[in-house]
Amino acid sequence: VCPIEHALYGDTLITANFSCVSVCSSSQMRATSTQRCTPLCPSQPSYWADNTTFTCVYTCPSPYYANNEPSRLCVLHCDSYLTYGDKDARECTADCPFDTYADNTTYTCVPLCPGPNYFADNTTGKCVLHCPAGANWTTFADPSSHQCVTECPPGSFAQNSSRKCLPGCPPG
Repeated sequence: VCPIEHALYGDTLITANFSCVSVCSSSQMRATSTQRCTPLCPSQPSYWADNTTFTCVYTCPSPYYANNEPSRLCVLHCDSYLTYGDKDARECTADCPFDTYADNTTYTCVPLCPGPNYFADNTTGKCVLHCPAGANWTTFADPSSHQCVTECPPGSFAQNSSRKCLPGCPPG
């Protein structure tokens, strides 16, 4: 084992024997938890490869996200249409946390959906172009809050054909 106080890491790729180095071989990461160079960061405890510092990190630095795929990399963008970057946890996640919504334009979890065309759907936790409706219920796109709502705010009315809240009073 290499001495911790000298920030050296054990590398077996440089020579056939174990060597203590300050910079790991190409395609190797510094694992501070084990003081070794490694091709993959340890999964227990959870570490991810930070390609900017070539170090295994417990939390990916902003603007990167921990990608839980087998590579265990810190990535700029979550790589699947089913995952979103959680800016608080710095991880790719299938479901955004409470009070945030999955934005399919940026693949991140956002507190407000991008306007003017996207609306927060509380039933799915996603930003949607069209608010959903069911057999016995309908939601309407409220441009003032960027939310799908069951009742439009005062000063507007629910237009059933477009499922949008429109300003003013209904015609007629």
